[in-house]
Amino acid sequence: MGMNKHINRRTAIGGAIAAATGIVAAQPASARQGYPKKPPRRGEYVIRGGHVVSVDQEIGDIPRADVHVKNGRIVAVGEKLSVRGAAEIDARGKIVMPGFVDTHWHLWNSAMRPFMLNGDPDRGYFNVTNVLGPHFTPTDTYRATRLALAEGISAGITTVHDWSHNVRSPEFADASLRALVETGIRGRFSYGWAQRGPLDVPMDVEGIARTKQRWFADADTTNGLLHLGVASRNVVPGQSPRGAISIELAHEDWGSAREMGLPITLHASPAGLVTLLEEEQLLGPDVQLVHPTLTTAAENDIVAERGTVWSMSSIGEAGRGPAEQIQYYELLQAGALLGLSVDSSSIDSADMFSAMRILYKMTTNRLGPDTGITHRHLLELATIDSARSLGLGDEVGSLTPGKRADIILVNQLDPNMAPPGDPATQLVSLAQPANVDTVLVDGRILLWRGELVDVDTEKVVRDAQQSAAEISARAGWPA
Repeated sequence: MGMNKHINRRTAIGGAIAAATGIVAAQPASARQGYPKKPPRRGEYVIRGGHVVSVDQEIGDIPRADVHVKNGRIVAVGEKLSVRGAAEIDARGKIVMPGFVDTHWHLWNSAMRPFMLNGDPDRGYFNVTNVLGPHFTPTDTYRATRLALAEGISAGITTVHDWSHNVRSPEFADASLRALVETGIRGRFSYGWAQRGPLDVPMDVEGIARTKQRWFADADTTNGLLHLGVASRNVVPGQSPRGAISIELAHEDWGSAREMGLPITLHASPAGLVTLLEEEQLLGPDVQLVHPTLTTAAENDIVAERGTVWSMSSIGEAGRGPAEQIQYYELLQAGALLGLSVDSSSIDSADMFSAMRILYKMTTNRLGPDTGITHRHLLELATIDSARSLGLGDEVGSLTPGKRADIILVNQLDPNMAPPGDPATQLVSLAQPANVDTVLVDGRILLWRGELVDVDTEKVVRDAQQSAAEISARAGWPA
């Protein structure tokens, strides 16, 4: 990640905190003997004195302001808030902003990193996941998901779309959901298919229904933080090495998903796919398409009219070559709803800062600097727009009183960020995951001064390593 967060974060500018809370501010190394290891308990506290980037047009940015959080919800945002009896968190020298919202991420394959080898086509993403995916167990899926989430939370991601396309049985869905719930993240779990699974039979409707009943019949099961979706198999022959189902089978699968009231997501790279889906009357506001690199102006208008959303994975899409260009500006002009994503952390890092930066540079390189696209647009894309694209815009994505408290603190005074200037410019041009200091989801602190809370990181890594070795042994690959 380029920086040692454990040094930089603890040497950030600090200040006095109310003694009654038991929390003290980060101080210089020479005065850090009493530095608190644990964050305040979930309940009521005030984040004091940070540079608030609300991503709310009415509130805007406030250079030195407070955020009052109570029982998982944002109560107020403003200068010098008067709150009695609440724990205080010193945010001086930090940007206080909504957490990043990922809209498409294959968490299950993060343990496949040891087998990726640049320059060897047999050790590329598609072949590795196709060869090793069938040898996963639910335990392997659980471990890999935990690993990816540990990385994501440390990078300021507070909402994920777990695009799970190696669900070999309902037990695999259980494993993914258990990891999501235990980690305390917000998001969507999209029940997919099995790598190298059959392409001539309907999707696992019974397994999806079981998962819906088991995990989502009662919101308390997931603490109200998760919702369910369906990840569709490809529908265009030759689209990817994974193959595709027929359009007739797509109608059957999507019809079943809609009968269950579940949103649908589809990898949609091929040219002409939007036109095909429109002709088949499959598009709608319950559909998320992924990878808008070959769409036409007419297709962009169609998507906007149907209320269908797009997820862009700019880090991976940047490597697709000059023929495939992310249609960010064009879709934005058409009025489509867009989101940003990590895609796969087996080959790319879970770094939304880089995802914003690359998308901005690709857009300005392709169209010139006068498009009107700014760093502020990219910041909105990674937060409120992505939240809206997942149907969560009324709950998260901005620091708006009444919304849930999904908040991150980013150090402005780390060497790669200082001296601080415009926060949107800092975040898109300069920031990296190592600058993320504190992460809250639903008012619960998951990362505190650069350290994951209630997560044995060494065990998470050790378990993922064990799974990688066992999967490789079962597959007899690589030889």
